[in-house]
Amino acid sequence: MFSIGLFLASQISAYVLSFVYMPAFAFLGYQAVYFFYHNTRWWYWQVPDLPYSFGMSLLVLGLAVADRKRTTKSSVIGAPPLRWMWLLVGFYAITYIWSVRPDAHLESFDDFLKLVVVVTCAYKLCSNALALNYYLYGYVFGASYLGYYLLEIGRNAGERVTGFGVIDSPDVNDLAAVIAPAAIFALHYFLLHIGWRRILIIIGGALIVNALVLINSRGAFLGLFVGSTFYVVRVYLLGKKVNISRMRVVFVVLLGLLALVQVFDETAVRRILGLQEEASLTEEQQTGSTRVFFWKAAIEMSRDYPYGLGSSAFVAMSPNYIPDTVNTGASRNRAVHSSWFQTLTEIGYPGLFLFIMMLLSAFSVTQKALKQTLSRDDARGTLTVLAIQAGLISYLVSATFIDRMRAVVLYWLIMYAACAYNVYVKQGKQYASDTCQEKGQSAENGKLKLGINHTGFG
Repeated sequence: MFSIGLFLASQISAYVLSFVYMPAFAFLGYQAVYFFYHNTRWWYWQVPDLPYSFGMSLLVLGLAVADRKRTTKSSVIGAPPLRWMWLLVGFYAITYIWSVRPDAHLESFDDFLKLVVVVTCAYKLCSNALALNYYLYGYVFGASYLGYYLLEIGRNAGERVTGFGVIDSPDVNDLAAVIAPAAIFALHYFLLHIGWRRILIIIGGALIVNALVLINSRGAFLGLFVGSTFYVVRVYLLGKKVNISRMRVVFVVLLGLLALVQVFDETAVRRILGLQEEASLTEEQQTGSTRVFFWKAAIEMSRDYPYGLGSSAFVAMSPNYIPDTVNTGASRNRAVHSSWFQTLTEIGYPGLFLFIMMLLSAFSVTQKALKQTLSRDDARGTLTVLAIQAGLISYLVSATFIDRMRAVVLYWLIMYAACAYNVYVKQGKQYASDTCQEKGQSAENGKLKLGINHTGFG
């Protein structure tokens, strides 16, 4: 009943709040549908059989087009990451002409196009810093729910969970990559909040990290480590500029390590320690290192097909490029197990260039946003931008070992970067009135005392 009530509440509140409070809540409802993935849950038959995802997509699109007063005035074209994103979609469409599996490519393009349309509209709905923070809260909420659900399921296949995911990430390794950035966002809000908000964040963060342990994905562990280290080190170096003492950062790190000791069990530790053993290349035995042979095969394939061969290209062509001496398991038709090489084999060198430029653009605009927040002494804004950067880094590290070039969450994270650029750079000092709501503090100096009345929640 808890899952049913939470799902229905998320949908009803998204419709109501998007009209009476803030359009950004429409995208929160869309995020909720993604994380709940109600069609595959045991409680699905107890909720009305309605096209929830389609309805939320229409709501996001409708508000972005029609609600001009409450959405951002900034043009979508003015956001560099979105420009590169649309160029990538355009080239992906052209690749259909020479794709090796036209039907599969057309289906993938349809999903990709719909995703980018929703993401673009969500950018329009994010009109201020508060809306951006709602987006991040929605991400943490959804990942926390997945953590709760996995806690009920437990490990069902020896050392890890299997047969569980979301609509575009049916594999648990993909799912782990999805929720790893949420752990960093939870850390971010733990630093910002006090009182009951911090308690909620602690609960959510614990559920997320526990889910990662249950899944036991080494790629996600690595992504979480790299992303969280980036965030903590940047916060530590900034120190007083973000109104956080360095001793507090050290304390949070020690507290996090203590929590990990409590959550990690023998199987998780064994999986992590097994990285060194699996790093040694062996053709005779199928291990995690086998994907290196797949990556080499992808490079060989790209020499023959520099413009790619469309969706599932490597799966179709891999028997021609993976050496016969390599143990590929039950089938010779294998995924390439890397978003970078997936991009290379599907849309070639031009597509890989567009993909990398989109990512570099996301980091470039967040650096500009970071410069602006620091110049205005906006501590919360600075930390928010750093969290978005760290979340994107975390996902990219995890996605290096799985095929996630068109992953839903990846384009959410890029959109968050574009929103940060819009809020903190393009809109200038306008955002100060949305963020500086601290008691006893004026909106003119733009300085935030962390944890009190954060983003106008209380």
